[in-house]
Amino acid sequence: MADIPLGALAGALVLLLLISAFFSGSETALMTLNRYRLRHLADAGHPGARLAARLLEQPDRLIGLILLGNNLVNILASAIATVMALRVGGEGALAIATGLLTLVVLIFAEVTPKTFAALYPERLAFPAAIIYTGAMIPQRHKKMLLGILDLEQATVEDIMIPRNDIDGVDIEQPLDDVLDDLEKTPYTRVLVYRGSLDNVVGFLHARRVMQLMLHEQLSRERLETLIREPYFIPEGTPLNRQLINFQRENRRVGIVVDEYGDVHGLLTIGDLLEEIVGQFTTDPSDEIASVQPQDDGSFLVDGGAGVRELVRNMHWELPTDGPRTLNGLIVEQLESIPEPGISLLVAGYPVEIIQTQGNAVKTARIRPADRREATPEA
Repeated sequence: MADIPLGALAGALVLLLLISAFFSGSETALMTLNRYRLRHLADAGHPGARLAARLLEQPDRLIGLILLGNNLVNILASAIATVMALRVGGEGALAIATGLLTLVVLIFAEVTPKTFAALYPERLAFPAAIIYTGAMIPQRHKKMLLGILDLEQATVEDIMIPRNDIDGVDIEQPLDDVLDDLEKTPYTRVLVYRGSLDNVVGFLHARRVMQLMLHEQLSRERLETLIREPYFIPEGTPLNRQLINFQRENRRVGIVVDEYGDVHGLLTIGDLLEEIVGQFTTDPSDEIASVQPQDDGSFLVDGGAGVRELVRNMHWELPTDGPRTLNGLIVEQLESIPEPGISLLVAGYPVEIIQTQGNAVKTARIRPADRREATPEA
């Protein structure tokens, strides 16, 4: 948005506020329609009444569509207002912009349209029904839009690759060992460090290294020049903000660090996009290295597997507002480090501890098929 004129941003903001007012008013109008008069008008052939009656047969889908559209529009309006405030008055203007936007939304996009809709429901409900009938979102697209809205609630720690699972290359190794590691890596962009992950150097594009190798033009000095400086992401960054940051910085991968600069994990734009569109394969367990399907229908799961990843890709109903890993869920419930062989229920799923390592669960077996029978006892 840096190159967009302020006038265009202001126009877009006004348009979004009008759309927000439409969503708010139409919701009230449709829900306050007189059902007997609606049925009479529909039977008489009134097109708007017929469509409104059809929409109200599935009120859950209708309300879901309205709330989805309203929230999406309000988030976009907030983003534009933030950009305008930064360009006009810097960070000091952010608080003023937030207060003004809240007041404007409350008066012009909530109270006023809902009051009008309550007084004259048919004037707004029937035209809105025509629009909503052509915008009823397919289930797949609805999940995608909900994924976009969910980005505001999650942070980079929720989906990052934990530090212990990061595959990197120690640049201090002999050149042959470095090249051997690069040949074996399945990733295009490889994290490079000196000695340990606490001393990150940057990222290497493995394909460029291979091209130089083929032309016998690679040396350690040339290799060092190919390393791109690291891109760090502060922990706690919301995913919707990080998506914008990736685009602005022209980056595809970043290192998540805490307030002391210690490495906590690694985040790719692919992981972030999967939060929106879901997994990219038909068999989710093929894409999750930490999940291994077994012949008896159970799954062996790495204790470090992310909860959100399991929920998103395996469709398991695990709580996402607590610990971020399966190990964290198990330890939180038992309040101790379990021994192998112990069984318990986690969110209604039978879980058996298979292996522990140090002070954490290394591997656990989950039986999703037994959840229905186990849930009443949980």
